[in-house]
Amino acid sequence: MADPILQRRGFQLVPMLKSHVMKFYHDIAPYSAAEYEDVDLFYALDQMQEEQECMILENPDGISVQLIGLQATGNQQVCMWSLFTNQMDRDWRSVIGISPDILRYVHQTYYEINLNISTNSEGSLNWAAWLGFIPNGYIDDEYGTTVVHFVRCNPDRKNVYALPSRPVMH
Repeated sequence: MADPILQRRGFQLVPMLKSHVMKFYHDIAPYSAAEYEDVDLFYALDQMQEEQECMILENPDGISVQLIGLQATGNQQVCMWSLFTNQMDRDWRSVIGISPDILRYVHQTYYEINLNISTNSEGSLNWAAWLGFIPNGYIDDEYGTTVVHFVRCNPDRKNVYALPSRPVMH
């Protein structure tokens, strides 16, 4: 069992381990599985666990609810994505409640968080806006699905890489 990254409201965020792959695979929500219909989902989950920074949100009963993945796109930027299990239908209010804590954790390492959410996912679009993500355009992915690109910068930290925020030297 992995040491928790954070614990709130009985939920805990833990690093994704090999032991999570099979459990997540057998309980993945159909809408999350649909994102991987053209690939071997079990293999994809296994590769995620090995190659990317992935975390599992577990409910108080130790059941996986959400897989959160982070893929660095720069020194201070990350693309964040999520997959859900069927447990999300029961725990969605708690997941929404712990989401700001997860973002604070991610912002400890990354100044800018990027999300891409399908225009068909009204609940996720509202969740992103509630969390302070700003829509930054539309993208058509390789499957012809239109997604909204969201960006959220750390409100508690100045970006030292942003030229306008640097002091002027005379």
